[in-house]
Amino acid sequence: MRTDRSRGVFALVLTTALWGISFPLVGDVVEGRSQGQLLLFLFLRFALATLAFLPLAGVLRDATRSAGARAWGLSLGVGALLFVGFYLQTWGLKYTTAGRSAFLTVLSVPM
Repeated sequence: MRTDRSRGVFALVLTTALWGISFPLVGDVVEGRSQGQLLLFLFLRFALATLAFLPLAGVLRDATRSAGARAWGLSLGVGALLFVGFYLQTWGLKYTTAGRSAFLTVLSVPM
């Protein structure tokens, strides 16, 4: 039991650290970029995430086989909203600091 909790805490700390590092990195990447370049950057980011989750595709396909078209449509809608959220956040990093953007993101979670 203790090791499961320790692993969970470690995973949470690691996730938080990686998430926190991403704001300054993305801020440096988007500085001085056009809207088209921002879209390309986000496309590449989402494509990389898709490739990272590709090994789970068979498991997800089997788990969602009975879900039907409505579930897939809702999933695509949520994915589109996520993309818009990432785009707006990335675009906002052009005009504010990484720390301020991270603070606003964290603040929006409880809301």
